[in-house]
Amino acid sequence: MFCKYKEKYPQAFTHFTSANPRITFDKIDEDSMYNTRQWYIQNEYRNRSINKQFIMLKAFLRYIDEQDGYSIPARCLNYETHLKVIPKTVTFMHFDELMSFLDFVFVNCEERLSRVRDLWCFMAFTSLRYSDLKRLKPVHIKEGKYIDMIAEKTDGRLVIPLTDGAKKIIERRGGKYGPEGFLFDVPANQQMNDSIKEAAAMAGIDREIVDTYFIGTKRYEEVQRYSDVISCHDARRTFVSCSLAMGIPPEVVMKCTGHSGYATMKPYIETATETQVIEMEKCNKSHYRSQIIDMLDKAKEGQLKFILDAVKDIVEGNSSARNSDVCYSTNPDAFQNTEKDDFSIMDAMNDGRLIHLEYQNEDEDDILEDMYDAESILPDKISKHDIDMVL
Repeated sequence: MFCKYKEKYPQAFTHFTSANPRITFDKIDEDSMYNTRQWYIQNEYRNRSINKQFIMLKAFLRYIDEQDGYSIPARCLNYETHLKVIPKTVTFMHFDELMSFLDFVFVNCEERLSRVRDLWCFMAFTSLRYSDLKRLKPVHIKEGKYIDMIAEKTDGRLVIPLTDGAKKIIERRGGKYGPEGFLFDVPANQQMNDSIKEAAAMAGIDREIVDTYFIGTKRYEEVQRYSDVISCHDARRTFVSCSLAMGIPPEVVMKCTGHSGYATMKPYIETATETQVIEMEKCNKSHYRSQIIDMLDKAKEGQLKFILDAVKDIVEGNSSARNSDVCYSTNPDAFQNTEKDDFSIMDAMNDGRLIHLEYQNEDEDDILEDMYDAESILPDKISKHDIDMVL
């Protein structure tokens, strides 16, 4: 008789009977539930895992209650462990880590790791679950611009715009694989989880993750490298965190992920440490932009054309403009391009108008930091110290 219960709920059956070796289903009471709770603690299950096990256990007991005339007491079906739980640390890749990971070149022709890395990054760019990545077909890519498919887990429709990063991965890895013509050649889930850990470790994605948890009443802290805990599902969390950090509204992100409500997406939103930092960076950038716009309004036509050409050099990756700090005089007869150390700012200002362009080579978003018009912006008297403080 017990065989059908064991077959239906094998883990719950094994745990419950291990905690209560002599139990019969007509004798289940609160003591047997408490014994099971203590068995989990003695076997060093974390409290959050114990609570999950009890959800399954109560489903098992409800199944028994409906079978063969057994009557499980309501206090057992509604049993609470009253164990203290600290939410598990939500793991995801920061945006700078994601870009570094995507561009990392694996040595010794590690094509296996390169392929798994690309597939993981594709999930991070699109929010696809592993189950949907594995099922993705060329027919799901509409006009080369977005994914349109039905999610495996929820049966909900997913419409996901393709970023440039996702498009490049399709160009590099896309094809028709297997009898059904899937877009990607996707390894088994466990194999991919193992390989992505190896790839992340090789790429140096190894910041420390601290997980605090309880076993019974005792508190523990475990420190691990991110590369040791990364999994396929981290890609989905990475999509949400990075999207929110870039200012994409939660409602738009939810349409991509297929979350039906705010409550189900809340754990992802709470990864927002990076979101807060990047939002502050956006505030700083807005401050710079507003200063630049104010100065552009005061610039003359020749100056604006010159600035436009300089900005084009930055955006298009002109190496000569990006590799050094440069000062330009706007005197048409004396446009020059010299290193700061060899260029007298005060001498240039004596010639009339001066624009100072500072290029920073640390980030893709190099900025035009400051502009000055000696005739209309700067005061009549300005010291070398004042200029140094500004520049």
